[in-house]
Amino acid sequence: VALLLSAYLNTKVIEDTKDIEADFRAYNRQYEEMIEKLSSFKAQGMDRKLLSQNEAQYQDIFRKDRKFWFWYIGRSQLRELIISVFVIIGAYIIGVYQIMTRPESLPLVIALFSWGGIQAASLRELARLERSLNKRLPSIVSFFEALELEPTREESGRRRFNKNEPFDISFENISHSYEDGKPALENINFTIKSGEKWAFVGESGSGKTTLVNLILGAMPPTKGSIYIIPHLTREKIDLWDVDLHWWRSEVLGYVPQDVVLKDGSLRENLLLAVPETQPEPTDAELMKVLERFNAVFRGHHDTSFLDIEVGRDGGIELSGGQRQRIGIARAVLKNASFLIFDEATSSLDARLTNSVTSAFKDALSPTTTSILIAHDLSTVAGGNPSKLINIGTDSNDLVCSHYMVLRPIEKSVINLSQVDYAGPWQGLVESEVMQELITESQRENLVDN
Repeated sequence: VALLLSAYLNTKVIEDTKDIEADFRAYNRQYEEMIEKLSSFKAQGMDRKLLSQNEAQYQDIFRKDRKFWFWYIGRSQLRELIISVFVIIGAYIIGVYQIMTRPESLPLVIALFSWGGIQAASLRELARLERSLNKRLPSIVSFFEALELEPTREESGRRRFNKNEPFDISFENISHSYEDGKPALENINFTIKSGEKWAFVGESGSGKTTLVNLILGAMPPTKGSIYIIPHLTREKIDLWDVDLHWWRSEVLGYVPQDVVLKDGSLRENLLLAVPETQPEPTDAELMKVLERFNAVFRGHHDTSFLDIEVGRDGGIELSGGQRQRIGIARAVLKNASFLIFDEATSSLDARLTNSVTSAFKDALSPTTTSILIAHDLSTVAGGNPSKLINIGTDSNDLVCSHYMVLRPIEKSVINLSQVDYAGPWQGLVESEVMQELITESQRENLVDN
């Protein structure tokens, strides 16, 4: 009976606390995010409402958790009571029988009762240990479930190629849908040749960031393949046959929309992206790159600037624009042969956008391949809408030489590519797509200029 009751209780712990544990993890993630962005929420007058919602969510989870564990403790006590009653009654029956049939066994019975009392105390300790283990069981189960998760796709080859040799990147019949079944990309075909500077342009939801995530190797495409084609061998190497850690750490330089800086000195954050196979830049070289991207604070022009602590733990809080410029400097310091800027100027004003895009253009060598993600063309035309048209492909005003215009998949024709245009700038200027990309205010600027 005791064993059956224990098995039943352990099964209930696994089943009933799984959802409670998941709710607690979700709550902790939301709470951490709320604290991190509390100043922004407070500025918008949303802080009290958020705190109230957060407290209500916690109380709801706490009630579920408390209800279950009160139920469990009650059943555990019942189990111990049943065991104690059966053991005590059984022991008394055996003891009385022994004394009545064999009076000389009285000392042995007394010793047996004493030993039984000691073992009963040990059993109670085991019961407390079992309760403690059961409280931790949901976390243990979740941990082992995470360990047993199958990878999205095996990295089969761990291949590398000579990153210093020119290579092209070919996207062949790329389609991608997320786990919820919502399609993000449909029938994408184009090739980025070595040294080309591309801009991916399109409104929110057009799949620009999804395409970048595929290039980063964050996930495999649902259909199709991305191929690396070294010029020396012309062999088509599937990106998922490449050592993805090496690909990200030594070949790619990536500046996300939200640049992440760790708690520590500015120097530590800049050197974080430099591969171990590359000589560490000197302080003078670090300062030179920071100055190129206007990332040096006013009044700081010597290498002591690199000792400034950044981050939340005792460091200074940086603005979005400052973080963005440091992120761009960090990517350039990496000496990557392929740079990706995902809305890298989204946090900057018009003056700094123009400055950063110009510096970005100057920092790229002729052999460096790059992708710049943008919502509109003003970013990729040096931040100046009046220069969007009637400029040749050799103009110094151009940030990128090639452009791909994506439309959201719901606005594209079924089973057809959502790429409206992919090619050189001059071809875009001469296409009908250009007129759709230029806003009315920008069109007026074009007329005036």
